[in-house]
Amino acid sequence: KVEVDCGGGWVRGEEVQLTIEAKVGMMWARHHGENSVVSWDSMELEQVLEIARCFDCMLLSAICRRLCCEYHNSRAGLPDLLLWKPASRLLKFSEVKGPRDRLSEKQKV
Repeated sequence: KVEVDCGGGWVRGEEVQLTIEAKVGMMWARHHGENSVVSWDSMELEQVLEIARCFDCMLLSAICRRLCCEYHNSRAGLPDLLLWKPASRLLKFSEVKGPRDRLSEKQKV
C-alpha cells in the first residue's frame, strides 16, 4: 500500500517520472515471461515505458490501489483496450461492446 500511495511512495516527488520508469523497468526485468494479471510478453519494454510516461501520478496511484485492495472485484472490470499517444502523453481506456452488450457494474467504475 505504501508504494502505490502518492502521499508516501514511489509516485511522488520531483523525480516522479524517472522513479516510475525505473520501477516499471525493474518489474519488467523481474517478471518478463511470467503469467499473471500483466501479460509481460505481449509488449516490448519500450512500449510499456511509453504507457508509464502517459500516466498521471494520481490516476496510476488510484488504479494500483484499487487492484491491490480489491483485486477480486476489479480484475473482471478491466477494459479491453488501452490506447496511448506518447507524443501528447494521452491515454484512453476502451471497452469493446457489441450492439446489444452493456457495461457491467464493475466496468462502470
